[in-house]
Amino acid sequence: LVSFSVSPRHSMSDGIGATTRKGVCFGLLTLALFAPDATLMKMIGQAVTAHGTVEAMILIIAWKLSMLGIINLSVGAIAEGGVLPLLRGFATGPRHVLFASIFQCSTQICFTTMYLLTDAATALLLMSLNPLWTALSSWLWFNEPLPRRTIAALAGAAVSLAVVFVPQLASAPPPVDAA
Repeated sequence: LVSFSVSPRHSMSDGIGATTRKGVCFGLLTLALFAPDATLMKMIGQAVTAHGTVEAMILIIAWKLSMLGIINLSVGAIAEGGVLPLLRGFATGPRHVLFASIFQCSTQICFTTMYLLTDAATALLLMSLNPLWTALSSWLWFNEPLPRRTIAALAGAAVSLAVVFVPQLASAPPPVDAA
């Protein structure tokens, strides 16, 4: 939630090790919630395809973002002790909140569109690899060392991506020339 990232009450350096187990449990719960979302998005996407309108897909994305915004702001207000403390938290770093909000909206739009344009299993495969790509990005941009198990996981991820996507790409029809 955005309020946690800008509030002085919630420092990233406070008890990271103590909350690891809670974080893993929360992550597993979140992943369990993604599967029904992907399936629901796919079902809605099939209904949209049956009607053949792009406007319906845009409407789905708009409703999903609206509901996420309402839920996130409500939980943030509860966590901060009210709307005014939440707004004060936003005021401590307005550019950070703006950047985080734009980034979050972009990822939600892309994920929802991905669900609508591909099968749920493929979408979830790509999403499940986010921690590995984050580790690789941290190594590239911040020179953080990669543990051997992470390197092995990245190699396994590359192999699994190849197993899933190379046959699909190899069997795809060639693009039609416009000339």
